[in-house]
Amino acid sequence: GAHAPVDRQVGELRIEAGRPVNPLVAAAKQKLGESLNTLGGAVLSPLAFLWGLLRIKRPLFVLKKLLADGLSPGTHLFSWLGSLLIGGTVAYFIFEQLPRPELVEPLLLQEILQATGHTLVRVVLPLGAAALITGKLGAAQAARLSSGVRSGMLETLALGRWPVESFALVPAVLAQVLAIAIATGLAVASGVTLAALIYVAGHEGASLGLALNLMSDGLSDAPKWFEFLLAKICISGFIGGTLAAMFGLTPATSEDDVAKAVHRTLLWGILAVITAQCALIIWEFTSFR
Repeated sequence: GAHAPVDRQVGELRIEAGRPVNPLVAAAKQKLGESLNTLGGAVLSPLAFLWGLLRIKRPLFVLKKLLADGLSPGTHLFSWLGSLLIGGTVAYFIFEQLPRPELVEPLLLQEILQATGHTLVRVVLPLGAAALITGKLGAAQAARLSSGVRSGMLETLALGRWPVESFALVPAVLAQVLAIAIATGLAVASGVTLAALIYVAGHEGASLGLALNLMSDGLSDAPKWFEFLLAKICISGFIGGTLAAMFGLTPATSEDDVAKAVHRTLLWGILAVITAQCALIIWEFTSFR
């Protein structure tokens, strides 16, 4: 009898409908939260990289991993061919589309070849090589990490007390820097040679050696060009590796999540690398002419 009033009160409880949730607002809030998390991760990534470097375990395993990624023949073939296409197209446009070459070239031949060489070495080829490597290698890194997360990799690392920064971030960044350094060197050497060949092919009696000398002439006098080239390589590699690790380590429970991680890495990685290189190019040419 004592429970009767309580039972009656419980039976009279009503579940009131909450305020209707606007799906657009909810989606916007979710996207904002994801964006802020990504921004926070990007800001803290240098500290995370140093932390992972200091707490690295099994350095030979990490070295093997970064060498396998950084020296991948398929990645470098893809980047090399893409860079040749870009450099060759730029050179063809400059050499073949000039107004009245027979009037312009005797007066400005040295300046034209110098400008072409500087454009390829200091702007076009490093940018193309870095963007291609970031896309190809970054997508592979993100896919591998995301598939591992889906299979329980994070729990395994936690059990082994292996910091995720040391396992994922450090090898990804170092592999990207190594790959971009090699790709940039190949792109610059072969791109300038191809440009000189295009010039010689379109001008009877032109010397390949002279064209190469004129295109590389003046680089030694260009202040800080090599330092800026190294900065482009290191910054691009750091950005590409960081974003691949960041998106690859997001929680994944399905194939769609893995595809999403790859898509984000491709989109934001290439965009961020192009933005960083363009900023360095503008800084170089405005501060050190």
